[in-house]
Amino acid sequence: MQEGVQCLLRAEVIRNHDKYVLDKNYCPIYAKEALKRAYHAYHELHGNDVATGLYNEVMALPTEVRE
Repeated sequence: MQEGVQCLLRAEVIRNHDKYVLDKNYCPIYAKEALKRAYHAYHELHGNDVATGLYNEVMALPTEVRE
């Protein structure tokens, strides 16, 4: 069960990365907060592979569109 939850959380980190880093180039504050909670739960389940770098890239984005 733990591995399944870890896998779902990892997929959520990847999905958010693709959406905000690759598609939008910004991440609203509410989305960062949700991702932060998902990532910390993932990390507590001993997940710490490529998702950490992806998480950090999302968190480094601005929270609003830059024009």
